Amino acid sequence: TDSGAGVLGFVDIADPAAPAPDGLVGIGGEPTSVAVRDSYALAGVNTSTTVECPTDDDIVSITEWSGELAIVDIAGRTVVRTIDLGGQPDSVAVSPDGRYAAVAIENERIEAIDDGLLPQGSVIDASDPCEPTASGDPRPGELVIVDLLGAVDDWSTRTVDLTGIAEVAPSDPEPEFVDINENNFAVVTLQENNHIVEVNLKNGKVIRDFSAGSAALDRLDLTEEELGPQENGLISFTEGPIEKRREPDAVAYVGTNRMATANEGDYEDANGDEGGSRGFTVFNRGGKVKFEAGMSFEYASASAGHYNEGRSENKGGEPEAVEYGSYDDGEFLFVGSERANVVGVYDVADPNSPKLLQLLPTG
Repeated sequence: TDSGAGVLGFVDIADPAAPAPDGLVGIGGEPTSVAVRDSYALAGVNTSTTVECPTDDDIVSITEWSGELAIVDIAGRTVVRTIDLGGQPDSVAVSPDGRYAAVAIENERIEAIDDGLLPQGSVIDASDPCEPTASGDPRPGELVIVDLLGAVDDWSTRTVDLTGIAEVAPSDPEPEFVDINENNFAVVTLQENNHIVEVNLKNGKVIRDFSAGSAALDRLDLTEEELGPQENGLISFTEGPIEKRREPDAVAYVGTNRMATANEGDYEDANGDEGGSRGFTVFNRGGKVKFEAGMSFEYASASAGHYNEGRSENKGGEPEAVEYGSYDDGEFLFVGSERANVVGVYDVADPNSPKLLQLLPTG
């Protein structure tokens, strides 16, 4: 996905060692996520109406949340159908058996309103986009299930209400990421709400939920030091202990009974405390922590020369992506760090005890 250009890009990986560009398809908005089902690509497209502050490009007011699912014929490179999602999509997943798609509708908060605190009203006054205000009830996020039965024109949607579940801002859930296991259960992270929800896609019911909780961290670098003419800073893992809300971004099933989260963090609460625990966690489906990476992923990144000292005071390497893969007789977890520019590869043959195999620098 290329949100800035509003296109999907294709890459030919017939030779994985020599990927080649293979064309673009205009998508009619900002694509946020894409998944493949047989001969179709399913892209979540953010079409929300926005107003930008003329004096600060970082301030954007969303005056109306909207989005659609664009169905792209891969061979023909054309959009063959769009499905109204009723809100702003952030993540798309397709079930292993191809029967369902699940779309996390975030309807994200506006950080320029009330210091970004949740819940936020749904009626946005953007007459002064540099100081927007909100009123009315929240515009909560939700999960949209797409039943992929029959021809593309016959595909239909169902909506799963996620309000009243999280401990943090229960009236204003902000789903961030979704994954689906072989039993057609979907796991959804509510990042800013620091919560995880599991949904049965067959009947659209929430079957369990739990707080993502917090991680106890010690011997970390919390100070950004601009030393020397290049301002590379000093990496010194000597501070702590602290406790941080996990606030997971991506989530992936590890088999059918475990789920791993990348604990990026994205919310500063009314006390000024930021979430993000600098690592990843493996939960069982009941919400019990089976493995906590703590500072180990950050230490590994630093040892390989990929630590971003300029983020020490914030959320460190910000693990944002996680994916599970089974190859031959091996089972692996891939953890992507947004700020450290690495992907950690872990052996999860025993999902309760991941073992770091290698770091892949991403440049």
